Amino acid sequence: MAEAPKAATVPSAESAGIGPGHHCLGTMYIQTRGATLGVANGCFCVSREARQLLCPPRHEVRRIVLIGRIHVTQAAIELAGRLGIPIAFLTRGGDFLGLFSGLGAAVAIGTTGERSLAARRHQWTMALEPPPPGQEPESAASFARRFAIAKLENSRALLLRAGRREEGIEEEDAAARRDAAVETITRSIAGASTAPTIAALLGHEGTGARAFFGVLQYLIAPRRRGDFAFSRRTRRPPRDPFNALLSFLYALLATECTGAVRAAGLEASLGFLHAPRQGRPALALDLMEELRAPMVDRLALALVNRGQLGPEHFHNPEPEELGLRSGEEDPLEIEEGGIIAHDDMPPPVHLNEAGRLTVLAAWRSRQGDMVHHPAAGRPVPWRLVPHLQAAALVQALADGDPGAYQPFRPRL
Repeated sequence: MAEAPKAATVPSAESAGIGPGHHCLGTMYIQTRGATLGVANGCFCVSREARQLLCPPRHEVRRIVLIGRIHVTQAAIELAGRLGIPIAFLTRGGDFLGLFSGLGAAVAIGTTGERSLAARRHQWTMALEPPPPGQEPESAASFARRFAIAKLENSRALLLRAGRREEGIEEEDAAARRDAAVETITRSIAGASTAPTIAALLGHEGTGARAFFGVLQYLIAPRRRGDFAFSRRTRRPPRDPFNALLSFLYALLATECTGAVRAAGLEASLGFLHAPRQGRPALALDLMEELRAPMVDRLALALVNRGQLGPEHFHNPEPEELGLRSGEEDPLEIEEGGIIAHDDMPPPVHLNEAGRLTVLAAWRSRQGDMVHHPAAGRPVPWRLVPHLQAAALVQALADGDPGAYQPFRPRL
């Protein structure tokens, strides 16, 4: 028997206007099992068992995010295609599966159609540029370095912020461990700045990322660590509640960045730091690197430290939720920096429906917060940051000048 919608069981989410299907900041999020995305009176409509759940005005919808197994009608696909509205597909655990986008995509904020076309042409040229022996194409490698270094710099800034404010740092040796991690990240930044190949660059980036995640547990308030023990980054599947929270939020960020680069007229599948792969939005993943710490890691820590999430918001998923047959087990686990065997690993962990509603409400609130953006010269909502960075990337690509791209480095 199908589950009934559970929005009413999460007062904080309900009071924020978040339901089993909801519309916020131009995005429709749909996660109710058995729901159907269709069209009614020329507008997108979410229904379940012949009951309409959501039908926002068409002009207010900019993107659609489907979480779990949601049915999509042909009419909805055709309308999205005509309007250039992307439809992102996520698993119930938050893994990004892919994105449908029609030909009517809008032009990025602050750009023109001609600039977008020139940027796309240079993007392909750089990706196909013959490299010197033993090296990567310099222009492509320059973009990759800027993405990787910005990620490491923002991760380091988050650790330094915690040191200034003494957030969660109480154990006698925790500050020393944090300082050691900061030194490791600093060395990784120096190594990344002169890395001759993408492989070498990824090595430095991976070293810095492992150092960051190795001490992130000390930014979790001591009173919360019993429920959110965390020692390293694991994904596909996540093995503890904090990793499950990070995975879900990273998937939301990937969706935003994918929509931003597509709206900018760029080829989302053709990246510089991330290798092109079928079904992978490599350029969007490049763009999101610099935004991980300020947009996701800070929010995850806030949700945990403020007590907005607890053990009751997580569950151990059934095999079919992981894309496995009943009784089948995936023998590998993906860790930040590589793939490892999990002979005696704990079972996978996902956010449950109540947990996802709480996180989506917090994500919506965070997207509306203001942050100073140098390109805009004023505070802008966080939801615009991926689009402003995509527009900056268009300008740099159109000019064929990687140095013109300025990654986003907010004051944390």
